[in-house]
Amino acid sequence: MTELIVHVFAGAMLLACQASPPLSAAPPRTPATMPPAAIASAANGASAPPAPEAPGERPNVACKAAHPIAPMPLHAVDVDAWANAISAYRPIANGGRPVAWEGAQGELDAYLGNVHACVHAAFADSFLRSLQTLPKESPLSDPTLEATVELVIDGESGALVQAGIVGSSGVPEFDAAAVAAFNAAFPLAPPPAATLSSDGHLYVTWELHRRPEEACRLEQARPWKLRF
Repeated sequence: MTELIVHVFAGAMLLACQASPPLSAAPPRTPATMPPAAIASAANGASAPPAPEAPGERPNVACKAAHPIAPMPLHAVDVDAWANAISAYRPIANGGRPVAWEGAQGELDAYLGNVHACVHAAFADSFLRSLQTLPKESPLSDPTLEATVELVIDGESGALVQAGIVGSSGVPEFDAAAVAAFNAAFPLAPPPAATLSSDGHLYVTWELHRRPEEACRLEQARPWKLRF
């Protein structure tokens, strides 16, 4: 009798062990037990995508320049090279009398759109991006910085005749970058003939901002058709 009980007990223990998983086997991970990043990775079969770039304004067209727009990070901006354009520049547009555009607005918008795309490559995509690692106490980290540049563009060659600061940010490096960015963008295709002033030039004042969402927006350009 005792031997029968022992055999029955041993059989029951064997069945229980076969029905239970090994103690070392971990339960499978399910979406309920996985962190969100792991769920995305498992679903896509790849690592999680990188974080999106900081928001910023973008051109509506691609830059059409005959030359590549050279990168212009902070360390490449030579303040001394642009000293005259920053502190000694005398505005030229002030000497002229504004005249009507006479239906040239569409051509002008297209032209300035290309200028925007080319200067954006130097100023926003390169210079402003290089400031992201600066400490908060740096003058260049001030989000309210803005500078206004006067552009004098030759109507025949499309070259930038002059560019200078007519509204300073108060930070020489920022002002120098603003002038240097336009010099990096030009020469471009000549502006439309209907946009030229009486001296054969197109005049534009353009605000450049430290905030990436403003940067060098097309809406911050103010063209002038003048009679001298």
